[in-house]
Parts: sequence; structure tokens; C-alpha cells
Amino acid sequence: KKIFFDTIDSINKDVDIFRAGIWKARTSPNNFQGIGEEGLSWIQEAQIKYKKPFAIEVGTAQHVELALKHEIGILWIGARTTCNPFSVQEICEATRGSDLEIWIKNPIFPNLELWIGAIERFKKSKIKNIKVINRGFFSESPSPYRNLPRWDIVRKFKKIFPKIPLICDP
Repeated sequence: KKIFFDTIDSINKDVDIFRAGIWKARTSPNNFQGIGEEGLSWIQEAQIKYKKPFAIEVGTAQHVELALKHEIGILWIGARTTCNPFSVQEICEATRGSDLEIWIKNPIFPNLELWIGAIERFKKSKIKNIKVINRGFFSESPSPYRNLPRWDIVRKFKKIFPKIPLICDP
């Protein structure tokens, strides 16, 4: 907890929104999967102390319920979750009609339909404040990037949803 607050103290004046990974979907259960529910109280305290919003990734309806309980108003849907319409729908039901801000990462694989489908599900759930995140797409081909930006897909996306703000996650 001390490291968390020391880090925020050192960068607070230069930040508009803090992104905090409480839960991290990992391929292996042996990899660190985030601090979990314990960190939500830290974030709630920090939002009050620093008067800045925090965004967290959610992957289940339970994550949403816990985030709401701790007054976290910005939730992002991770790339792995965006790939699963069942998970997206579950999260949509948990956020239905709220005034939350939802950020939706592009899916891991270059599939524009999955990304659009996630957005449409949130719109049907009466979520009005939607932003998207381009983090690039997984590729098995050699590349200088961990994830290929695939600006061609982003351009197609922006033609369909020109008014949805796009956050680039390099």
C-alpha cells in the first residue's frame, strides 16, 4: 500500500486519470494476477485524497459489483474479455443503465466484429460514455512490436464510430 501511495504522490500533478490493474487476466495461473479486491479500498482512498478518477479492468460481473461498491467510475474491458461475448454480456448486465465510463480494448486478434459487438452490447445496456483503447493486435509473425498497431482496422473502426473517443495504448 505504501508503494502505491508513494508512486501516486510522485506523479499526481501530471496525471488526469490513473489506470490501476487490480485484476489481470493471465495465461498462466502461476503469473501475478493483480492484488485483487484488497486494492479497491486503496483506490477509493486515493480518489478522495487526490481528487482524481481511477480506471480499473473488470472481467466479471462480480468485479463490476466490487468496483461500484468502492465508487470506481471508470471500468475498462480487457482485450481477452472483449473476445468473449458471454463475458461482455455479463458485464453489460452488471453495468446496465449506470453512468459509468466504459473503455473497451480491441480484441487480442484482429477481429473488428468482436470489437463492434462489445460496443453494441454496452449501447444496448444504456451505457452512454464509451471510449475504446487500441493496444494493437497479437501476431505470430515476427514484428518489432509486441502487438501490431493495425491502423487499417482502427481506421475502419473510426468510420463506423467516428464519435467514440480512441485511446492509444502503445
